Amino acid sequence: MRKKKGSFASTAVAAACVAGLAGYAYFVEFKQRGEDERRKETDALVLKLEKEKLTRMELHRGGETVVMERSAGAWRLLEPVRDTVDDSQVDGLIDALLSERAQETVAEGDAIDWATYGLDRPVTRLVAMAADQAREVRIGAVKSFDGALYARLGDEKKVLLVGQAWDGYLSKLVTDLRDKRLLRAPIDGYDAISIRRAAGGAVKLVRRDGAWALASGGDKSLPVSEALVDGFVDRVKGLRAAGHVAEDKGSPAGKKFGASGAPSLEILKDGQPVFAMTVSRVKPSVAENSPKEQDERYLYATSSAGPVVFKLQKTAVDGIDTGPESFYDRTFPFRLATADVRKVEILNGATRIRAKLVGDAWALETPDAKRALVSNKVREIVDRVPRLEVSRFRGKAAPRGLATGSPATDRVIRLFGEGDKLLLQVAWGTAYAGKGEDAEAKLVDVRTSASDQTFSVLESSLAGLPFNELLEQAAPAALATKPSEAAAEKKN
Repeated sequence: MRKKKGSFASTAVAAACVAGLAGYAYFVEFKQRGEDERRKETDALVLKLEKEKLTRMELHRGGETVVMERSAGAWRLLEPVRDTVDDSQVDGLIDALLSERAQETVAEGDAIDWATYGLDRPVTRLVAMAADQAREVRIGAVKSFDGALYARLGDEKKVLLVGQAWDGYLSKLVTDLRDKRLLRAPIDGYDAISIRRAAGGAVKLVRRDGAWALASGGDKSLPVSEALVDGFVDRVKGLRAAGHVAEDKGSPAGKKFGASGAPSLEILKDGQPVFAMTVSRVKPSVAENSPKEQDERYLYATSSAGPVVFKLQKTAVDGIDTGPESFYDRTFPFRLATADVRKVEILNGATRIRAKLVGDAWALETPDAKRALVSNKVREIVDRVPRLEVSRFRGKAAPRGLATGSPATDRVIRLFGEGDKLLLQVAWGTAYAGKGEDAEAKLVDVRTSASDQTFSVLESSLAGLPFNELLEQAAPAALATKPSEAAAEKKN
């Protein structure tokens, strides 16, 4: 029995060794197969260059040549103009080119008839350089039956079949790759903004003691929103041209676009412009003999980026050619700290309520055996009033439909703090149809204790307040505030 046991053990060990060897062999084969596949994919790459090492790109198509060089990590155009590039466009082009693979080799050797593939006179040519390496790709004028293209690498005696995407890559024009930004240098620490409007008038904003204020061109008593000023500058930074129509605004070719006058916009620091932009009022139908409808879509501009004349969509400039109302703080008339509110008075037609905060719940100031106050609805009004925003600044104009003492029609919310100190009063009128940008909306004129001016808000912002849900019929022996609701609010 001992001999049989030893024999069995030996057999088991041998089997394990065989299994191990088989597994190892499979692993080695699997790994080798994967490496072979990766090698094939790499070998099929057309350019076989590393993006980080690229230094120069040349695109030749027809009579146009586009040349770019990279220095200190940044690409610049050298031909047909000297300019910075659109980084996203160039990066996308390079990534696409470096990832392209040949589909197959269709011919090779000394006997190739290059004319058969249109490679005797290539329609496009790419030259890519990286450190001490250079690659040239020529694309023939003839296409295969499925639209694929024939290519030749340098002087290799070989014809490759490549995807038809190459036609798009090598059709890039200088207008596609050129920097279209009007503001190209970083601007920090600016302390003034000057806008000369096309419709007449000017607006100037200045930053003093860490806050923006209106210096001219509007109501200086109204506060300016820091966020809206930042948003305006962000729009300036985001301006992109639709194209470049002249290289020098002062040349005969550039003067016809009329973009060399006084600046329409200046962003300044310590009295000196860090960015300037001039918008022309010359119409495309005049400057370029374009169809009349182009006049409603495009205009011309120059900027401190250089003498080039840009062509822009008019909608891009609409947010720049703006008045003082674009900078006024739209929340200041309703601003208060809701945590300071201790009493509320609400008058809205037949609804007339005075409530006080008792612990964490709202209660009627004068208990009512027939009516119970819905505390969470009062809290909703208190929370939502400070979130109202001005839609239109109407100055000292008389508010439309705002009642002046008529008990049946008064629409007022008064919020009080400790010692019955009035924190905020909001009174509003009846709704009316808006105009201009608000043509499809209804507006309501509002007066608040924060200002002696009239403001318009969207009717929907007031209509959504739960005035008709503040009271409900009291249950027998109910308190002014329902105990269950007060307990629930306290628990929350």
